[in-house]
Amino acid sequence: MNSDPSPPKPKTSKPSDAELEQLRGEIQAEFMEIRDELDNDDVRRLTLFVYLIPIVGFIPALWTLYRRLGDRPQQSVSRLSVTLAMGWLLGYLLLNLGANTSPNLTLPLLLISSLLTSGYFLTNIWLMVQLFRRKRLWLPGISRLSDRLP
Repeated sequence: MNSDPSPPKPKTSKPSDAELEQLRGEIQAEFMEIRDELDNDDVRRLTLFVYLIPIVGFIPALWTLYRRLGDRPQQSVSRLSVTLAMGWLLGYLLLNLGANTSPNLTLPLLLISSLLTSGYFLTNIWLMVQLFRRKRLWLPGISRLSDRLP
């Protein structure tokens, strides 16, 4: 005899509409609670830190400006980050182009280029420290120029 006892299958009953609505309400309440937790001030500040990462932070900052995302401080820091990155990139490219075309000025132009890069990194780090201390992120001249960006 072939006795292959298979376990009895549990009977599944479909939940009623009232049970489904109650379950939806519970899931929605949990989702809203998680959303509120993620929507706090620390997460917003963390995104501002990301915008201020030299070179890499340019991409999310540009995306924020392009998609018109975020609140007013995020928009302001994004503009500042994009302005700093574009200024650094333009200066870096021009100085390296000049160093490649002028044999007599190669060393001075490369030195100025390295100082510009160091200044860009130090400025972003200083802005991160200011953000950590909850101070205003303001750079004379550059902040004024960045406020004119769309």
